[in-house]
Amino acid sequence: FSQGADASFGTPGPRPAGNLVGLDGVDDFVLTPNLRGAFSNSSVTIELWFRADGPSVIVDERGQLPSIPGWQNSQMEILVSGQIKVRVWDLPAISIGTGRFGTWHHAALRYSSESGLLQGFLDGVSGPGASGTRKVPWAFGYGLYYGFGLGDTAHLAIGGFLRGQIDEIRIWNVARSDQDIRQDRLRRLCGDEPGLICYWRFDETGTRA
Repeated sequence: FSQGADASFGTPGPRPAGNLVGLDGVDDFVLTPNLRGAFSNSSVTIELWFRADGPSVIVDERGQLPSIPGWQNSQMEILVSGQIKVRVWDLPAISIGTGRFGTWHHAALRYSSESGLLQGFLDGVSGPGASGTRKVPWAFGYGLYYGFGLGDTAHLAIGGFLRGQIDEIRIWNVARSDQDIRQDRLRRLCGDEPGLICYWRFDETGTRA
């Protein structure tokens, strides 16, 4: 990424270089494969860059494919006010700050199974956390899928699909450190970093089927 003048912590970041994914706010989303086998405990870190044009779900957790009812809950949303909230099931949602519509932001959700602490980061700044035991879908016989921009009826606010753009999705099966989240948000990863189980740059070219 090119850092630019506004890349300091707590300010919206520059648009990531390269290609990205545009979502129409109607039925578009990005879905991971079943990641159940990549986790040995409930620790997780999810990071991405996003530009939202309105209130919507940014990250959604599913225990099955979206067309099938079952385990589902939004885990990162931007509200009408621009406030961004994160949660894991079934801890209380926490606010990680307020974003601006039409502006690129980096957001991260982190849960540590060791400490039982949920925290979020917006543009490199962490907010107050919440403590508790995360319930994971595989403990109830489900898989684990993450939908980005996927609307959900089990939501925090409106629950709609994301209209905007996303880039640099990173999913880790570890609770990353504050320093790693802050420093690496502006860096392109190698792809073999410890704990990194899903890394989508979206730099490939092509057309959607």
